[in-house]
Amino acid sequence: MKCVWMSQLVEKVWEALKRLRDPVSGAPLLLLESVIEIRDLGDGVIHVIYISRDPCSPNVITYAEAVKTLASR
Repeated sequence: MKCVWMSQLVEKVWEALKRLRDPVSGAPLLLLESVIEIRDLGDGVIHVIYISRDPCSPNVITYAEAVKTLASR
């Protein structure tokens, strides 16, 4: 997904998150399991909202930590 209004920083974070895969099936984890919104707040600061489609999933915390780690890089 590429939008004209995406900043380069948001695009880099989005591309990093798209590479996160389920270790068993190889399916893209975050795109299937969640809704993600990324905003560029300026000065190199981004705001990431991660909403799990299944809040009872035992992997929610793991996925949220992965989003945080990938976005901070």
